Amino acid sequence: MEPMLLAVLLSKPLYILVRGDVFRKPFYRKLLNSLNLVPIYRQRDDGLGAVKNNLATFSACFDSIKAGQVIMIFPEGRTILEKRLRPLQKGICRMAFGSIERYPELLQDLCIVPAGANFCDGTQARSRVMINFGEPLMVKDFISADGQQDNQKLLDTLTVAMSEHLVLIDQEADDEWIEGLLTMHRSENPEPNFPVITADEAPLRAEKTVAAKLSTLPDEQKQKIAAELKTYQAELKKHNLQDWAVANIGKRGQTPIALLAIFVLLTLPGRIFAWPMAALARRIKDQRVKRPEYYLPVWAGLTWLLFLFYYIFWLLVAAISGQWLIFGGALILGSLAYLGLLVKESWEDALVWSRFKKLGTEKMQALQGMRAVVRDLAFGQ
Repeated sequence: MEPMLLAVLLSKPLYILVRGDVFRKPFYRKLLNSLNLVPIYRQRDDGLGAVKNNLATFSACFDSIKAGQVIMIFPEGRTILEKRLRPLQKGICRMAFGSIERYPELLQDLCIVPAGANFCDGTQARSRVMINFGEPLMVKDFISADGQQDNQKLLDTLTVAMSEHLVLIDQEADDEWIEGLLTMHRSENPEPNFPVITADEAPLRAEKTVAAKLSTLPDEQKQKIAAELKTYQAELKKHNLQDWAVANIGKRGQTPIALLAIFVLLTLPGRIFAWPMAALARRIKDQRVKRPEYYLPVWAGLTWLLFLFYYIFWLLVAAISGQWLIFGGALILGSLAYLGLLVKESWEDALVWSRFKKLGTEKMQALQGMRAVVRDLAFGQ
C-alpha cells in the first residue's frame, strides 16, 4: 500500500522494488513495468535460479540512481501486518554501495531517506495512515577513507532511524490488547475527515508514546489489562457498538438520521454509477487474495485502475457521440459517489450512536465504567 500512497503524495516519480514472482505472466510484467515497479527475486519465493535475475535489476537501479531517480526499497524484505521492525536485509547496502562503485561521482550526494508507514488498520479501507520521513543518511559516512564499506553500521543506523518513525510493539503476545488500547486512544483523540492529508506529526508521536509505555509494563499488569479489555470488548460486540461511542468525545455519530437519509437519496445516483467497478474490484480481491497483508493494496490498486478505464470508456462514448455532457455527467456522478461514501460512513456512525443511546442510562454508565477500568489500569488515574 505504501508505494501507491507515496506515488500519489510525492511529486517525483518513484521506482519501487517489489517481489519478482508477480512478474511471471507477460501481461502483469508489462503492466507493472509501466508503473515503475522493478522485480526483486528471493530464493524462498522464486528459487535459486531466479535470483540471478537480480543482477539485471540492480544494474538498472544503479543507472536510475545515476539519472537522479528515486528508488523505494522495503529493507525488511517481507510484508507482515505487525508493529515491529524486522531485521533489515543487506540488499539496501548492495544498492547503495553498488551505485557508488559503478558511478564514483555519486559519493558526495547519494543518500538514504528513512521512512515509517503506520497503518491504524491495515485491512480496512479509508483507515488512517501516518507516514513520516527522517533525516537523510549520507552513504559516504559508511565508507572509510580506504574505501571499506561498513554494511552492518549502515543497517544498524538505518534501523534506529526507521524506528523513530514507527509505532512499535515489542512482543507479539502484546499485539491484540495494545491495539485495543490504541483504538481507545484514537477514540479520545478523534481526527476530522478534512483535510484528508495533513502535516501534523502529533498523532504519530502520541501513538508511539502509548505503544512504548504499554510495551514496558510488568507482565502481571499486562495480563490484568488484557483480561479487562477482553471483557469490555465482548460487551461492545454483544451490543454491536464501537469504543468511540462509549468514549463520547466530539459529535461523531450525532448527525440526525433523518437528515442523513436525505443525503443518502441525493448521492444514490453516484453510488449506482460507481457500483460496477467497486463491486468488481471487491470480488477479485475476495477471490484471489489469501493473505490479509495484501487485501487493502490489491483492492485499492484494482479500484483505481478499473475507475481509470471506466472514465476512459465514458470519455470515448462522449467523443464518439459528440455529446461532451456525457463525460461531464460521469465526472459529476463520480464526485457524488465519493460524497455518498462519506454519507454512508456517517449513517453507520449514526446507527452506532443510536444503539448506544437506546441502552439506557444504567447500561451506558456500566459500559463507560468498564472502559474507565481498562484505561486506569493502562494509563493510571
